[in-house]
Amino acid sequence: MCDFSHSPEILINASLQAIFDIVSNPDNHIELTESDELNTMTQKPPGPVGLGTRFIAEETVVMGNGSTKTLTGESIVVTYDSPNSFSWVVVPQTQSGGSSGGSE
Repeated sequence: MCDFSHSPEILINASLQAIFDIVSNPDNHIELTESDELNTMTQKPPGPVGLGTRFIAEETVVMGNGSTKTLTGESIVVTYDSPNSFSWVVVPQTQSGGSSGGSE
């Protein structure tokens, strides 16, 4: 199984809590990705984000031949320690379609 981790470093003149509040809010993720691929980000259940919160992301990916494919992926918050740590993992897609799937 492939794992992906992305950990850029940047100096931001703001409190840990202010940064945590931005990064842990799914409403900000479309802007934070700086990509035209992420169309929607939905939080389940609605309300405060915390351990176990799920995010449903709909993305339109441009394939190598120029065609596009719309994909839906689900992630779950696995670390929520305000203001120190926030992380999530993608819920694997099962062969029967499972928790995430795609359409053309």
